[in-house]
Amino acid sequence: MVWLCGLCVLRQSGQHDDAPVKDYPYWWDTTQNLELRPQNSELVRARPIDVAIVGGGYTGLSAARHLARVGATVAVIERERIGFGASSRNGGQVLTGLKVGPAALVARYGERRARELFDLSRDSIERVEALIAQESIDCEYERVGHLQAAWKRSHFEAFRRERELLSRVFHHRVELVSRADQRTELGSGVYHGLLVDELPQQ
Repeated sequence: MVWLCGLCVLRQSGQHDDAPVKDYPYWWDTTQNLELRPQNSELVRARPIDVAIVGGGYTGLSAARHLARVGATVAVIERERIGFGASSRNGGQVLTGLKVGPAALVARYGERRARELFDLSRDSIERVEALIAQESIDCEYERVGHLQAAWKRSHFEAFRRERELLSRVFHHRVELVSRADQRTELGSGVYHGLLVDELPQQ
């Protein structure tokens, strides 16, 4: 069992209605504006807790979920609303690879370790999808792949090198789309070509 304990009241509906630009993630408008009232704290104090986790972002909630699934009683203590920080302010993208590009991974860690890290990124996609299915999360998730667009001709040449590296070291296939053909993917001819990662791959 997981208890969510709020230490303050969340943003009230309409608080930012007059602001020309919202200073919070737009998708909060699509969620229920639940208040974490003081009695949540009373619930936590009134029950025996096996584990207290400070922070209700991805890491804290994931830890709480895993502990609860093996029988622990867990309290998640969050000063703001659940997911208030970086966890609700990222782009919401589920992509292969890491922030560090393939070439930098190999240069920093060598081919074997770089491949292991890259494989972890692919495994994480399957874990996200399994979590969505297990918890019946209605988030309109779709596996559609992604693309990168070459703003300069040199960027497209870099895509060629990256494609070769991804294939040789990471056993991961991506496709190049020429400038002449990119409208089939993007509907624009402004770039110098595309690198397309279709997903899924084994």
